Amino acid sequence: MELNARKKAILSAIVRTYIETGEPIGSKALCSILGLGLSSATLRNEMSELGELGYLEQPHTSAGRVPTSKGYRLYVEDVMRNETVSPEMRQAIDAVLSHLTGDPEQIPAEAGERLSELTGLPVLSATVASEEATVHRVEILPMGKRTALLVLLTSDQTARSRLCRTAVNLSDALLDRFRRLCDDRVVGTPLCDLTASCLQSLVASASGSLELLPLLTCLFDMAAELSRARLSFRGESNLFSFYKQDDEVRRLLELIARRDAILSLLSELNRPVGVIFGDDTSYDALKPSSLVVASYRSGDKTIGRIGVLGPVRMSYNNLIPGVAYYAQKLSQLMSNALKDMED
Repeated sequence: MELNARKKAILSAIVRTYIETGEPIGSKALCSILGLGLSSATLRNEMSELGELGYLEQPHTSAGRVPTSKGYRLYVEDVMRNETVSPEMRQAIDAVLSHLTGDPEQIPAEAGERLSELTGLPVLSATVASEEATVHRVEILPMGKRTALLVLLTSDQTARSRLCRTAVNLSDALLDRFRRLCDDRVVGTPLCDLTASCLQSLVASASGSLELLPLLTCLFDMAAELSRARLSFRGESNLFSFYKQDDEVRRLLELIARRDAILSLLSELNRPVGVIFGDDTSYDALKPSSLVVASYRSGDKTIGRIGVLGPVRMSYNNLIPGVAYYAQKLSQLMSNALKDMED
């Protein structure tokens, strides 16, 4: 059933007031909040109908109404105005992200840490698996007699870098053999094909490749990481601010530790920013919560998602534009870091 303008105004007022106060809202209080000249009796009838439609609930017989997850969802998706990030939040985000530079492999987790500090809420960040990507380029930079920095760049603008230590000196001849082997046998290969059996076959067929085994193993490990999504969780101590029982926190942490469930939920986000309500999922541990999630990109490709985890009663008016702006700035940061690595 499509709600009329008056019901939407009533629902919006109840959601906003309940987010601010945490107290059920009665018809008398709603009269002064709305200022529409409606009587308490009229508002009680409207609130009763919203309750029957599943948008409001009454915690106690004599109490006022509070929003349900369905009510919050309608408010976020259909009633809430298109809010913009406040100048103060914009300035704070610019400041914390300005210090994140360098390795694109480390930036998402560090960005999650900073977002948790800004919001006082736990933050989940996830990279997108490079399922169809191929190896675009492999670079090796000697850092010492037996240490080299390996850089793997993919066709979908993602990258990994890692220090690798070997048991033999990295002579110019050895480094040249590694580069030729990568150019001939690795570049252009789908990441998902760089398996342990592929490594064994490569070593067995390439002359003198045993000396290169530590380098190749490191390279294949990076390819394996890029071919699967990674999940980072920061600010978990903030869970105790809105979960009432330690047992609830434990169950949620166990769910996050299993990774696949959360990664699957985040991957379902098909727009720049959105809200995932725990009641809409099949996971009991998420029921008291919701996630405000935004995608970040490199070029025209989504490479990850980042979001705050909080109580269903949280300030969507501030968090949605704030997280969206955060992801926008993170996109710029990641794009620059990946370009610097490729250059």
